Amino acid sequence: MKKLTIIMLSLVALIATSCGSKYNEKTCEDLCEKINDGKKLTEDDYAECIKQCTAILNDVKSRMEAIKAKADDKDDKAVDMWDDFKDDTEDMLTYYHTMYYELSNADLKGENKANFKELEKLDKETDRLWDRTRKKVSRLDD
Repeated sequence: MKKLTIIMLSLVALIATSCGSKYNEKTCEDLCEKINDGKKLTEDDYAECIKQCTAILNDVKSRMEAIKAKADDKDDKAVDMWDDFKDDTEDMLTYYHTMYYELSNADLKGENKANFKELEKLDKETDRLWDRTRKKVSRLDD
């Protein structure tokens, strides 16, 4: 029975991780290079920027929620996790900010416009979580 439980939990975890869109560093690098070079982005490029930004925020949120949970439990490991998180996500967040800025200044149409509105909501949620997590971790670090 115990083996079956472990197998089922592993299967659920595999399904959960394969369902969402994943951050792709190479794709982000290529899109940001195009943006920084002043090249015109296509609607497909904008769609990919939105997809990558969403994947980045989902990754960031997930990691911050884990850190916040540790901080809520007054676990000092949250401080090290926060420091590692900031180091690990530096490039990712640079890509995010480049693409998000481009998207916010673009004349998006149709599905891209609707998807960007959803991204804006996710951005605000993530920003609030960032502030709460940072404050909780800083209290542990004092």
